[in-house]
Amino acid sequence: MSARGQVIEKITTTTRTIRRDPMPTTRRGSQSQSSPRQANEAQEADEPSSSTLDVDTQEVAAMVEGYIKGDSRTLDAKREAITKSYQNRVGQARNDINDLFSEHERRVARTRKAQLERLSELIKEKAGIEKKMASSIRTLEAAYLCRAQEFQAVIQDRVKDLG
Repeated sequence: MSARGQVIEKITTTTRTIRRDPMPTTRRGSQSQSSPRQANEAQEADEPSSSTLDVDTQEVAAMVEGYIKGDSRTLDAKREAITKSYQNRVGQARNDINDLFSEHERRVARTRKAQLERLSELIKEKAGIEKKMASSIRTLEAAYLCRAQEFQAVIQDRVKDLG
């Protein structure tokens, strides 16, 4: 039996088993001085007939069932709305994260490209400087050899003059 059926059955059972005290009490809590017969008549006058109880029970059961159905529909609608909202937020968060990473990758690619271009320029400049250095070294070497030969010639001439 479903939870709704159990609730309705419990209400029906509770409604049927309601009974009033057989002896009315006075203010102090002691039993009144009336006879048991008078008490039964008063009780019967206070209690609705069994057919009225059945009708009331059915109405109450129908009302409870209506509330339960209404609540379950409302809960289902709220649950569905919350689920949709959650899915929308998750989707939006994913899109935002993907957009952020895409933008980051574009910026990194631009920066890397600029750095590689600058590195290429610096490598070309380095190669140019190295060529100039090699040229200057050859020029210095040639000048050194030339001056060394001139110095040797001067020394030999002086040795001949002295000797």
